Amino acid sequence: MESPTDCAIRESKEEVDITVSRKDLVLSHTAYYVADDKDHERVSFFFTANTYQGTAKNNELQKADELLWVAIDKLPSKTLPLIKHVVKQIKQGNTYSELDYPTTDTLFWDESE
Repeated sequence: MESPTDCAIRESKEEVDITVSRKDLVLSHTAYYVADDKDHERVSFFFTANTYQGTAKNNELQKADELLWVAIDKLPSKTLPLIKHVVKQIKQGNTYSELDYPTTDTLFWDESE
């Protein structure tokens, strides 16, 4: 089994080639929602880290067009709907949210797009 914190550390390395320390991770938001296929629910944990080692790069070219640093109020138009929702919640100071059950919005895009 892998804890959410261990997952954040691993995914940071796999997806953007940076090393984050457990002590530098802060849980910023938890989101509960119905999966796009509507056959199960999900809980996602969103962490922030102000310190990391390495130079961030896009290691998942098949999933992301590019890696950018952007102002939090100027997210790219192609930002995943779930991420837009979570960023809005964090800006409002909310650490937990439940998306409409069942959600009528697609939170992710079809991998084939």
